[in-house]
Amino acid sequence: MNRLFDFSTGTLMTFLFSQSLFPPDLSNILLRQLLSIVGGILSSILIAWLKRQWDNRQPPSPET
Repeated sequence: MNRLFDFSTGTLMTFLFSQSLFPPDLSNILLRQLLSIVGGILSSILIAWLKRQWDNRQPPSPET
C-alpha cells in the first residue's frame, strides 16, 4: 500500500508540474500523462532506495 501511495504522490506532483510547463491544449495531453507516469516511477524508485539506505545504516559506535 505504501508503494502505491509513493507512486500516486509522484505521479500527481509530476502531473501538476507538467501542467504549469505546457499550455493546456490537446496535443500536450499525451506528453503530460507520459511525464506524470515517468515521474511516478522515478519517485517510487527514489523512495525505495532512500528507505533501503535508511534501513541499512550503521548504528553509531559507542565512544570509549
